Amino acid sequence: MNKAQSKGPDFIGIGMERAGSSWIFYMLASHPDVWVPPIKELHYFDSIDPQSNSLNWRREKHLNIRLRGKLAPLLKKPADRPQFFKNSYAEYLKWDWRYFRGTQNDEWYKSLFDETFTKGRISGEVTAAYSTLSEPVVAEFAQSFPKTKILLSVRHPMERTKSSLLHYIRGVLKKPIADCTERELLDWLNQPLVLERSRISKMLKIWRSYIDDDRLCLIDFNEIS
Repeated sequence: MNKAQSKGPDFIGIGMERAGSSWIFYMLASHPDVWVPPIKELHYFDSIDPQSNSLNWRREKHLNIRLRGKLAPLLKKPADRPQFFKNSYAEYLKWDWRYFRGTQNDEWYKSLFDETFTKGRISGEVTAAYSTLSEPVVAEFAQSFPKTKILLSVRHPMERTKSSLLHYIRGVLKKPIADCTERELLDWLNQPLVLERSRISKMLKIWRSYIDDDRLCLIDFNEIS
C-alpha cells in the first residue's frame, strides 16, 4: 500500500453521468489552488475494468480533444477554459506525450498528477463512468489509492435517465424527440449500461464497502442544478 501517495490524485469525481460532473469539473478547475488535467475524463479505471464496455479513450476520443485544445490557450480567456491556464504550453505538451504514449498502469496514471504539472496544488480528475466500476476494480483502487477522496454526485434515477436520453437524441440521433420512433427510444432505454448508470443503491453499496465515509463526498444534483 502506498501510504505516502506522493503521486496520484488527491480526489476523483466518479459521476453519476448526467448528474453535474461537468459543472463540478469546471468549478474545481477555476479554483486557483486546484489542478485538473486538460482533459475532463481520463477514463483509466473503466478502461482496465474487464466488466466495462469502455473503449480505449486515449485513441478514440481524447486525441481529437487535445488537438483542438491546443488552440484554447491562444484563443480563449482564462474564464472560458480555466484548466488550460495553470501550466506553460511546453508543460501541457509534456503532459500530452505522457498521457498518449505511456504504458497504461497505476504508475502511469499517478504520473499524470506529478508535481511537474500540479506545482503543489490539490489535484484530481472527473470521469463519470467510474461510478459503475465493478466491485473488484473498486477494491483494487481502494488499496492502490488509500488517500484519494471520492466525489459522487447523485441524481434521481428517472431524471438522470431522461437527461441521458435527451443527450443521446441530440448528440447521436441529431433530431427532435418528436421525430423518434417508440422502438428507437425503447432500444436505447433497455440497454444494460443505461440501467446500470441509474442504480444509485448499487453504486453506494460497492463504493462504501471499500471507501470510508470521510473519503466519500456525496453531492446532490438538485443542490447544484
